[in-house]
Amino acid sequence: GDVLERRSAEDSLAPDAAEYAEVLITGVLEHLPAIDALMQKAAPAWPCEQMARIDRNIIRIAIWEALFRQERVP
Repeated sequence: GDVLERRSAEDSLAPDAAEYAEVLITGVLEHLPAIDALMQKAAPAWPCEQMARIDRNIIRIAIWEALFRQERVP
């Protein structure tokens, strides 16, 4: 929450962009164990801990949007 608030202020994010970022972050964190389990199942030779942090988080967001978001992404 603190990081999002600071980034929103420093980057002058529009309120709707900051709100969407919060939805993404909250959604991923709520489903993190399930998301990581799916990632591990899909790529057993490449554990999450070995992925670059940014790559791992982009994949997490994509999985959350595809599988858990109530409002579908086009």
